Amino acid sequence: MLIYYDINYSSFSIKNLGVNKVISNSKFNYLLRVFGAYGIIQILAQDLGLKTGYLQREITQSKPIQFLLFFGTAYAITNDRSEAFIGAIIYFILKYGVSNNKTSTVCFEDV
Repeated sequence: MLIYYDINYSSFSIKNLGVNKVISNSKFNYLLRVFGAYGIIQILAQDLGLKTGYLQREITQSKPIQFLLFFGTAYAITNDRSEAFIGAIIYFILKYGVSNNKTSTVCFEDV
């Protein structure tokens, strides 16, 4: 339903959400790209085996910060704020709504 409403009514456009009354489009895009760049750098650092700082971990465990990181990373990849916003919302709906925050380990099998 989220995707349908956004495609047909631009329900999740920054203008319709009223965000551009608080911050300009260019500044908001800049912030999203910075959050996105940080999200990508964090994953690369983990893949390289670099340890995360304690306070850094505590900050990024916050759900609002996670949302900004997911939203920003998706925006950096898609260059579409609406698609990125919906992608981040779907992640949170699936994790906390549908799965009731029950998690599973990530397993990689040899192919």
